[in-house]
Amino acid sequence: MSSTKRVLLEQVKVNDPQSWADFVDVYRPLITQTIIQRGVPQTDVQDVVQDVFTRLVREMRRFSYDRDRGRFRSWMRRVTTNAVFDWHRKRLKQSNSSCDLGGVPSAMEGGEHDPKREMMQAAINLVKPETRSLTWRCFELHLLQGLKAKDVARELGLTANAVYINSSRVLSRVREYCHQNTGES
Repeated sequence: MSSTKRVLLEQVKVNDPQSWADFVDVYRPLITQTIIQRGVPQTDVQDVVQDVFTRLVREMRRFSYDRDRGRFRSWMRRVTTNAVFDWHRKRLKQSNSSCDLGGVPSAMEGGEHDPKREMMQAAINLVKPETRSLTWRCFELHLLQGLKAKDVARELGLTANAVYINSSRVLSRVREYCHQNTGES
């Protein structure tokens, strides 16, 4: 981390107003991009951005940069992702929806602002970068697009069983994200 950013973080910790303005200028685009990538509709993005900065004001007082524990931007992305899941959780509670996703295609068929669909999409957006491309492709073709396992297997040069296993692994991770972030067990 550059010494300039270290100084900025230290000044933000002591609530220096100009440093906070600089901090917002530097990190708002990254926070906004992360929120959009996590499936928040454009109409709600700025509300979630504001929530993230509210959290950062609270958290920065205790924040201590330690390169051995990870990058600052990674920590800030985690704060942002938590805010996004809190937003999704709030939407689910307001609609009395459940995160029992059943079949993926049916969960994804909700309306544009369906909280269950939004939570599923956010979880998918988080799981995809963590997943090997072939494993993801099985999930995408078989569960998201509804192709038969034997057809996916033929296209990808796998067995139908491998398609089922790969799809199931990704679906388990998606459900895990949903359950972690709705408080359901």
